[in-house]
Amino acid sequence: MITEPRMIDRPRPGFWLARMTRGGPLVPVAIVKRAVEHEPGRQWNDMRGQRSPTLVGLVGDQIVDPVRIWHCSPEQEIDEREFEFRRADLAWLQRYKADDPAANPFEAIEWMKVPSQF
Repeated sequence: MITEPRMIDRPRPGFWLARMTRGGPLVPVAIVKRAVEHEPGRQWNDMRGQRSPTLVGLVGDQIVDPVRIWHCSPEQEIDEREFEFRRADLAWLQRYKADDPAANPFEAIEWMKVPSQF
């Protein structure tokens, strides 16, 4: 875990738990260096060929712009093993319980629509 101060204009690689929207579920997010076919959020920018790996953001398995993750103010730093466990858990929810509020990281939880457990 890195303890240096967070510079808002300089995303750094790491793994966190964060809310991607106000009132949304806590989800695993990461900023990692990875070779990709196009720049995240810019489909027209072809990055195949001689380009080196670039910073990409991950929300579960979904690739997003790393700035989106960096600006959402991640709440808790986690290690890579914890990220992989929570990523797999999120993938399971999205596949088998898509109506669960935790399966939709970009939507706020509407508590009045969540079924009671009692």
